[in-house]
Amino acid sequence: MGVNRRRINKTEQHFKPNFYGDYANYFLFKPGSYWIYKNNRTGDLDTCTITNFKRDTSNFYDETDLYKRWLTQEVIDFNVYTTSLRTVLSYTTARPCLKCTTFDSSIKFVLNRGKYPIVFYNSGTKLNPSKYFASYTVGQETFSEVYRFDVTDDNTLPDWNHDNFNILPMGSSYFWAKDKGLIQIMFKGYDAQNHLDSAYWNLEKYSLIKF
Repeated sequence: MGVNRRRINKTEQHFKPNFYGDYANYFLFKPGSYWIYKNNRTGDLDTCTITNFKRDTSNFYDETDLYKRWLTQEVIDFNVYTTSLRTVLSYTTARPCLKCTTFDSSIKFVLNRGKYPIVFYNSGTKLNPSKYFASYTVGQETFSEVYRFDVTDDNTLPDWNHDNFNILPMGSSYFWAKDKGLIQIMFKGYDAQNHLDSAYWNLEKYSLIKF
């Protein structure tokens, strides 16, 4: 006698394409663009230069016992050479988690070196920052439409053991300005007396080549 197997009709889920739209203007700069940052504690300078840039779309598919899922997503990839670390940091759009039970077809921008997300963008809605500033001043310049994104346990920053500043993983914050890119990084930790302390990379000068 054969086994009676009930066929399960899988749910087919076709998601709308994910595109950065105007939010790409926070990262959309040609190779040769550079930013010079100054460490407020040590006076050190860090020149960050885009060495290559790629913008494309990728098609993603996943299938389980219950569903089939399709998604087309915009992908932005670029490398930045940083003189303080003497290395290249790779930025790329994260692969969507199509296997996630509560998949929301969101785009996440991720700093590859430490696998830490530094920018979040929810498709069809808006940037999902820790805080938004209509205007934000760094040094002598005021920037418009600035988003702050907080990161925990960030190991991608230089070793700031100067001036009794101890590197303890209390997190960092990245400040991005529209049409200007990254304008400030704040890193939090504890000093020698175990008091909460912070250090900054502040944007001093930049030269941007837009697409």
